[in-house]
Amino acid sequence: MGKGEIHMQVCAHLWWQRNRCAGKLIDILCRVWLVKPWGRQLRQYSLLKSYSYSPSKWIYNGLTAGYLDQKRNGQKQLDPTNLSKEVKMAISRSLGKYLEVKQASLRCDDLSDELSWACNLETTTHVIMVWHIATTFCEHEVPCAQLSEEHRDNFGIATKLSQYLAYLVVFAPRLLPGHPCRTEYIFDHAVSEARELFGGSSVSIEEQIQKLKTVIDNEQCQETIVGRGARLGMQLVNGAADKWQIWKVLADFWVDMMLYVAPSNDTAAHAKYLTTGGEFVTHVWVLVSHAGITRDPPSGKPYDDLERS
Repeated sequence: MGKGEIHMQVCAHLWWQRNRCAGKLIDILCRVWLVKPWGRQLRQYSLLKSYSYSPSKWIYNGLTAGYLDQKRNGQKQLDPTNLSKEVKMAISRSLGKYLEVKQASLRCDDLSDELSWACNLETTTHVIMVWHIATTFCEHEVPCAQLSEEHRDNFGIATKLSQYLAYLVVFAPRLLPGHPCRTEYIFDHAVSEARELFGGSSVSIEEQIQKLKTVIDNEQCQETIVGRGARLGMQLVNGAADKWQIWKVLADFWVDMMLYVAPSNDTAAHAKYLTTGGEFVTHVWVLVSHAGITRDPPSGKPYDDLERS
């Protein structure tokens, strides 16, 4: 995604360009229309909390494959979280800005040079999983309790959207860029890496973080999804001048990523989810589609996960 930026090309209709009320309309839609049938909740997933999960072979096996969607190793949801006012307003502000400047970029603030490598990985799925692991790392190293009241909103935005985008990777890959089989393959690799590094399910989050710190300087581990996530997390923790800046960077990233993945040509996939209320990303997809926003291919890199036809 090129030197710390995720680009979107905004092809807004003339109506959007001329209408001075567009910003207010978007804000109203994000506040009211988006929060309807699916219960104002974001489904959640955490690799570090769920990597050790193994589906029951009594329930998920060759005999039941024709009747049940088969679960894979590590495929265990967390409890959903409420779609907060802070998340909705962050999406609303960013969407309005993209309409105005016709470009969405990954804002890395003063840390952009150090973080650019983590925005330029093989596929969007790699980027999501690496930043997801890094966000979990930072959640342990710089928890919400260490932040002042005015900076805690960014913590909530970053952690909720991180676990929601990870959920889409694991449970709804058709709603993301790239072929779903490739997304599943990348996820399975991440689970295998976590199992090899952490071992059994009895490993505490504290032990996991310590093991992540040990692989940062391991040249072989630096090429893995888990190792890259650890490296990025440490860069965020060590590179920020203030603790609040870490969560500002992460909140900006996840809001931008949410709007980056939303444009899609796979109408059938979103229509399927809309019949049951839809995912949050489905409702954002409706908004960006009406606004004429499309995803711009990263410059200079032939991604294999661009829009499926």
